[in-house]
Amino acid sequence: MHYAWIIVITGILAFMLAHGFGKMSYAVILPFMKDGLSLTYTQVGLIASGNFIGYLVISVVGGFLASRFGARNIIFLSLLVTGVGLFLTGLSDSFSFAFVTRLITGLGNGGVPVPMITLPAIWFSVRKRGLAMGMVNMGVGLGLSLAGLLLPYCISYYGPEGWKYAWYLMGATVFACSFVCYALLRDHPREKRVNHVRRGRPRGASEFAGKYYAWLRAAPGGGREPDMEA
Repeated sequence: MHYAWIIVITGILAFMLAHGFGKMSYAVILPFMKDGLSLTYTQVGLIASGNFIGYLVISVVGGFLASRFGARNIIFLSLLVTGVGLFLTGLSDSFSFAFVTRLITGLGNGGVPVPMITLPAIWFSVRKRGLAMGMVNMGVGLGLSLAGLLLPYCISYYGPEGWKYAWYLMGATVFACSFVCYALLRDHPREKRVNHVRRGRPRGASEFAGKYYAWLRAAPGGGREPDMEA
């Protein structure tokens, strides 16, 4: 398997961690967190806004940071920050603390998408680039699906404080998996001494037609059609 597909698989993991766990999972934990901290609906909305503010700020400069320091390094650092922010959210005992921790999480997960989506453009030719980018984006839905399946069980298992353990679980998972992403990602094919995935040789009817007419030109008779009768 070409190493470019390892980049895609790692990209799916990175998007799952940053978006599925870091950003979208808030909706799964929200009802339990609201009750645990006695939050108003306005405070719940502001906490969500904290994440989006951090995400927006870093997204604006994400491309510049990736070109300056390398996509691999920025993705790794962003996932570390995301993991720390998620874990700290579980320690929340007030609206203000929860807002700050979600802001930190947003600063982390906002640094992943732009650097990560540039890697398929480097590793793949134009013909397969769209497929690779689409596969990387699968991580968002995958992360949200896993969060929706696993977090309610975690919350119910630990009772009234279960929402805290849900944040701890996601924070520890993202933090640990950030090292996996760092180990597998590469900024350019030359780092693995390979070429990017190119368009392969033509296959099917067009290839055989080309060979057929090449044979006709080379055959005695100067391109005369062969006798097709039995």
